Amino acid sequence: SAATAGYRTELYTSRYDPDARTHPVVHTSLPDISRFIPYSLIRGYGGRKLIDKYLRAFANGGIAHLWPSAPLSLYEELRRRGVPIIAEAVNTLMAAAKPLLDAAYDRHGIPSRHGITDERIADQNARFDLCSGIFTPSPATEVALHGTPFERRFIRSSYGTWLPPEPEARRLKQREEVVTFLFVGLIGVRKGIPDLLAAWRDMPSNARLRLVGQIEPGFADRFRDLLGQDNVSV
Repeated sequence: SAATAGYRTELYTSRYDPDARTHPVVHTSLPDISRFIPYSLIRGYGGRKLIDKYLRAFANGGIAHLWPSAPLSLYEELRRRGVPIIAEAVNTLMAAAKPLLDAAYDRHGIPSRHGITDERIADQNARFDLCSGIFTPSPATEVALHGTPFERRFIRSSYGTWLPPEPEARRLKQREEVVTFLFVGLIGVRKGIPDLLAAWRDMPSNARLRLVGQIEPGFADRFRDLLGQDNVSV
């Protein structure tokens, strides 16, 4: 979107599989041959090289658009150099999410496995405190920022997708045809799957739910009856 709007936009990443749709200029810290090596083996080296290369790009100014998982030290160094930082609030604030998730796990009788700790909350707050702006992709994320030091820094945004053009208009499904709804991701409490499965009890018989992904420990036993519905498959 930034490139389409006329901004000079450059993407820095460890490695990259080229395609014909990418608008930004892409800079990588690892050679092309690294695509054939498991990333876990070269993550540390590639990450260090990437940060060095990224920082050199700001010799003549610019705005840094950082993913939340970028090291805190990178946020701090950019701030020290006076570079404006825009961060991505991919999910709602951890400080807002933790009590909601704790309550959900407790309600369903499953040990909490969301992985949000006080240390991670403090780390996220430290990053956002160094930012000039925060992209918020949902109303829930905006609400979570209210009452925090960051409430006047959010920039309303949204996430979309790119779909290839179809040679013909998609044929509308007839009502009697089976329609399959697909979920891909972690099958567990955090993603709201208990509520989705409960709702499927009232869905028409021709509406099938297909769940694809790793199942959270303890989830299958707790929701065996819902996962066993005739119109649900995993």
